[in-house]
Parts: sequence; structure tokens; C-alpha cells
Amino acid sequence: MKEKVDVRGHQASIFRLAAFDAEGLLHALTFRILVFVALVAAAVLLYNLLTGALVLEARVLVVAVWVLITPQMFELVKGLCMMSTRGMAFGHLDPLWVASRKEHGVNPVFIAAPYAALAVWVILLAALLLTWF
Repeated sequence: MKEKVDVRGHQASIFRLAAFDAEGLLHALTFRILVFVALVAAAVLLYNLLTGALVLEARVLVVAVWVLITPQMFELVKGLCMMSTRGMAFGHLDPLWVASRKEHGVNPVFIAAPYAALAVWVILLAALLLTWF
């Protein structure tokens, strides 16, 4: 029996995404880093709450978690917009999809929403940093 080969590479390697989905690679990579950083941040924040020590370290870790969770937030909003438009807002592979999008149109609010959410996210991070430092 002939073995099937996935031309995209082994599923265990997230770097296989680099060749065809840079956004997916960023999402997967930051999520894996985020898991570790969030665990460290939780421990430091708990220690900070109990003792009042490690204030700067706790703040730095909160900012690190905020930055690392940004791609997850962007993809969440983008996914919600895709579901709301039945994939019309952000699809680009199928010629039938392109024709359907031209025929039916897409509300530009759904296309702009992930970028608007990202802008608000960055503004809120800047406001947090201004109050802390």
C-alpha cells in the first residue's frame, strides 16, 4: 500500500505554515509561547498579590501576555466576521467565491472590524503603559 504524503510537511511542525500561511504561523507560534509566559505571569502575579513584591516584573509580564495574546484576539474578531458573512469577508482561494463576493457584495464593516479591534487593543495597551510607567 502506498503511503500518503502531506506536501505541507509534518503536522507536528508549526513552521510548515511559513510557506503558505504566515498569519497562521504567527497565530500558532505566539499561542505556544503565550501558554508558558501566562503560567509564569500567573505565578508572579499571585506572589505580587500576596507579598507586594515584584511589581515591575508583574507589570512586564502582563504587557508580555497582552502582546502575545494580540494575534489571538485579531483572529477571533476576524473569525466572527467570517462567520457573520458566511466566509465572504476574508476568503480568497476559490474563483466561485470571488464571483459570489462581487455579485452579492460584503459590508465593509466586517472587513474593517478586525483592524479596528486591533487599533483599540493597541490604544488600550498604550493607556495601560502610560498609567503604569
